[in-house]
Amino acid sequence: MNIIIFISMYNEIDHIAPVAYKILCERPDSNIVFVNHNFDNTFSDDFRLNYLRTFADIHYIDAITIVKKSKKIFFINLLADIYGKLRCRTIKRAKFYNELELDFDKLPLDMRKKSVFLFDPRNNTFLQQALRYGRRHKIPVGVYMHGLNVSANVFKTDYRSDMNEIYVKYQYLNDVDVFHVNNEFLKNRIAGVGVDPKKLEVIGSPRYAAEWSKKLGHITPACKLPDVDAKYVKIVLMLSKWKYNVWKEEVMRIIKLLTSIENVFLIVKPHTRGMKFPDQDKNDNLYIADTNDHSRRLIEWSDLLLFTTSSIFMEAILLDKPVLHLRCATSNKLQCHDIMKSWNVDSRDDLVEWVDTFSKNRNSRTFTKEERQQCLNLYVNDEDGQLLKRQVERIFAMPDELVS
Repeated sequence: MNIIIFISMYNEIDHIAPVAYKILCERPDSNIVFVNHNFDNTFSDDFRLNYLRTFADIHYIDAITIVKKSKKIFFINLLADIYGKLRCRTIKRAKFYNELELDFDKLPLDMRKKSVFLFDPRNNTFLQQALRYGRRHKIPVGVYMHGLNVSANVFKTDYRSDMNEIYVKYQYLNDVDVFHVNNEFLKNRIAGVGVDPKKLEVIGSPRYAAEWSKKLGHITPACKLPDVDAKYVKIVLMLSKWKYNVWKEEVMRIIKLLTSIENVFLIVKPHTRGMKFPDQDKNDNLYIADTNDHSRRLIEWSDLLLFTTSSIFMEAILLDKPVLHLRCATSNKLQCHDIMKSWNVDSRDDLVEWVDTFSKNRNSRTFTKEERQQCLNLYVNDEDGQLLKRQVERIFAMPDELVS
């Protein structure tokens, strides 16, 4: 089968690469085509895609190379450059590409095989084009999750305050054939804003499947992290963008607090999608990670992980590494709030107490083994270790279901 996977951000490779890996394991004759429709970035050398290339000759295409009337590109680039200079800042060219049309006939498809489109969950012009093309050629269009949504609240960003806006946002999902979500909680929430429940299918979170996590341990590139003395408690703070109801002022106070503790070495990892992090005063106990410092390696390095709203804590849960939730720095509520009883930091005083605990015993736990398993069951849905296999089976059933 031809599986055409549309991506536009780093996070989406996190969640769809495990599925592509399992497809190549279970159905090695499949033709997998990655189409990147982010015109400002390329992912051609992504380490996960490079790993998939060791299985088969997968295809990678930057969508800008298959647009119709490509002469428009010259004028769009010129307009973007002029706009950027006038505004005295760079401008993402994607803002000017809404009028472009992809030539799906240029995709390297094996016409003897059935096809499936898998799209990242963005209601943009290219998804609408894929839907029209799919209807004409009887190609089902499925949507996969951009990331693991760990929040319990609908209004999880600082710019959402209108229920009607939320309702409108999700209506496009009624046009796709299926949206694969990670759990019943999210299915019910999306159905609650007007999406047909028949379009929503609970699969799980491929990124955090146990099988893929083991692979990540082998394929994630090594990075040179600080070699610190054993007297230090090694803490990693994973930042989320401030717009996700994260209180910047409190996060900065926490960083200042931790770097003032003599036996703490702190690594701060800004969000992967271009998060701007304020300059810090020079501190020998602070290291600001960059995009080459992969989260998996940071978690392995750490004694303790801190987070606010990012799903990256699930990687630590999988590895059974200590995690603390900085509840004092966000107004978002986690779906697992009733499960994880003791990992919440409600004040900086709480954090100081935890640091003291880990100073005395690096093997301290922040959650029980039972809580760990319940949390994995809630978010990942892979207790039997068959999550990836189930998703592959569902993808391969899509063409026949569309015809029926």
